[in-house]
Amino acid sequence: METSDFKKQYKSKNLMVLFFIIFLLLISVSYFLIITNETLGIILSISILIVMTMLLKWNADIRFVFFGISIFVIMKLYGFFNINPITGPDSEKYFGQVEQFNSFSAFIKYAIEDIQQYGIMDVSSYTFFGLFYMPYYFILNLSLPQSIALFNSLAIISIILFWNKTNIYYFKDNLTKSQMNIFLSLLVLFLFISPSMSYWSSAFLKDILSLFLGVLAFFSFSKKKYIITIFLLILAIALRPYAIVFIGCFWIISTQRYKLAFWLSIVASIFVVYIAGFTGLVNSFPTMLRILTIPNPFSLSNWENLFFPTAEGLIIFIGLSLAFLNFISNPQTRKFYYSFVLCLFIYSCTLTLVGHTALLSRDLEYGLLSAGDDMFRKKLPFMLVIYTMIAYTISTFKIRLRLK
Repeated sequence: METSDFKKQYKSKNLMVLFFIIFLLLISVSYFLIITNETLGIILSISILIVMTMLLKWNADIRFVFFGISIFVIMKLYGFFNINPITGPDSEKYFGQVEQFNSFSAFIKYAIEDIQQYGIMDVSSYTFFGLFYMPYYFILNLSLPQSIALFNSLAIISIILFWNKTNIYYFKDNLTKSQMNIFLSLLVLFLFISPSMSYWSSAFLKDILSLFLGVLAFFSFSKKKYIITIFLLILAIALRPYAIVFIGCFWIISTQRYKLAFWLSIVASIFVVYIAGFTGLVNSFPTMLRILTIPNPFSLSNWENLFFPTAEGLIIFIGLSLAFLNFISNPQTRKFYYSFVLCLFIYSCTLTLVGHTALLSRDLEYGLLSAGDDMFRKKLPFMLVIYTMIAYTISTFKIRLRLK
């Protein structure tokens, strides 16, 4: 090794050590600050995420990582003061457990009895989700619903990190070295600045944890750690019954198994017709559009109340337009796009059935164009697939211009 290379490596290691020491000091300060002032402690802790993220190994351009996590933290701090984490009956019940139990041991006793009575797969999500966030609230002695933002933000960073590492394994043979660097760097950036990711990580709901367990299961599968995969898969399904579907979509889009996806889409169609009739099958197609565009960018109220999530729909539209051009001009990418469209349809069928069940449970009529549930929240797992498609499109984009 040359002297100059040794010096660079030495300086790099020293810088990482310095960053780690600063990180530990900031963590200590934030912990003691939480004890005296929860709001200031959580704000400092969210800010520390920038330092923590830069200490991780991303296999992507560090400038993209830094810009992405910085924007994410800014959006989280904005959301802390401006987004109500209690978004409905579910979040009210989740947070209600923090106030209901005066100790973690009391909650654990209740949770064990609940699991013994109903089993791990049928236990209430309120109990099961509580096993994850209740220790966080009790250890830090938290009381504000907004504090869930730190818990969810840590999960988001982990989701993006493991998703990137999984894609290194699956896309290494399909992209050149330069394409791979662009692909991974853009993927990190897009997911960090995604308004959907930021918005729902401010809510007191199980969606972020469900996605984290799904991505971790998929990562373990890519590492051939099958026992861990099964364990994580059980946890993910227990928290979100259709987690197996979006994990399957992760595998299809990463391996580009579009032929298998075609047959699975046939099975999904038959299942929808069996459960929700031909009306349900017809509704699966507009649901595909909802997954891509909700919140509706043509609604002025959405721009007023959900500006950034609504703008995200336009960004996705641009990505889809580029994908269409790339599909036409670059035949080598078509397997990927076939896989994407079929995954979109399969996930759409799943959400159609979720909406159908939700309407019937409320004794409401299920008709043409019925959605039945909050598609903005339910589409969250598929955002990983969408941004993977956009990053893949940009990294492989090829347009031949012929000038006469």
